[in-house]
Amino acid sequence: MLTIREQRRQVGRVFSDNPSLRPHLGSILAEAYGDAVLIAERETDLEEGSFPAESPWTFEQAMQDEP
Repeated sequence: MLTIREQRRQVGRVFSDNPSLRPHLGSILAEAYGDAVLIAERETDLEEGSFPAESPWTFEQAMQDEP
């Protein structure tokens, strides 16, 4: 869980430092999610298609801390 929080903080800093990226959040999330799925499939030995093809979360949802 610490890694997730750390990554959220890093992403938040990137967007704070580069506000011009905000209009591209959808495509950035889609690319990052696609990369994450490939990594997860490789690390878990799950078959292709085990994960949703598109992110089930919006950028805002992905950035929220879990309760």
